[in-house]
Amino acid sequence: MWLVLLALSAEAVWLAFPLYFVQLHLLPRRSGLVAVLLTTAAAVVGFSIHQAAFSPATAIGPSLGTAVAVVWSYQALYRESEQRRMLIDELTATRADLAAAQHSAGVLEERERLAREIHDTLAQGLSSIQLLLRAAERALPDRVDAAAGYVGRARSVAVDNLGEARRLVVALAPPALDDTTLAGALERLCATTTDRHHIDARFHLRGAPIGLPAEYEVALLRVAHRRSPTPPVTPGQPVSM
Repeated sequence: MWLVLLALSAEAVWLAFPLYFVQLHLLPRRSGLVAVLLTTAAAVVGFSIHQAAFSPATAIGPSLGTAVAVVWSYQALYRESEQRRMLIDELTATRADLAAAQHSAGVLEERERLAREIHDTLAQGLSSIQLLLRAAERALPDRVDAAAGYVGRARSVAVDNLGEARRLVVALAPPALDDTTLAGALERLCATTTDRHHIDARFHLRGAPIGLPAEYEVALLRVAHRRSPTPPVTPGQPVSM
């Protein structure tokens, strides 16, 4: 349309200047530059034809307009590029802060988990060992056999605690769940309680056992451990799980 107007009137050459910005804005960078140069050439040639003469001023006017448009376009492109770079830097910083916050939250959660694990396993076991050794101390020197039994039970609890400590380092599930189900682990706990404390600990299973998520089985086994009697106890006392 501009070329048609230029062919009809010399005043159409003034429309070349806003046309430069349209071309630089809508077209890709190289295509826009080529379109601007072709428009400049067409403006010079068209105006010269209408004037029936060519002069330096005829070429300088459109050329200056081209230079202004190109410089303005590149400045706008530079500003846009800087804004985009700043946005990318802000996004990168935000992602880094978010990653750091998630890492800190993960560390705190892991610390809380380990604290619960230590309280539910090692602390309970150490308490049992302390009570057993106190019972052995009270039994000496009159009841040597009873004291030896208390020491043997304390040694057994220490062995279990060692297994728990190793489990805290290498795994998440209790050692009792490594090679059996929750029902098997509870039955083993009853047998161990009966053997250690000389009480009648029974395990009753009704129906077919259903597999649970590992964290649920660990929690239930911890509850059973906490419910197991802490020595000294009365021999023959029945306990059910």
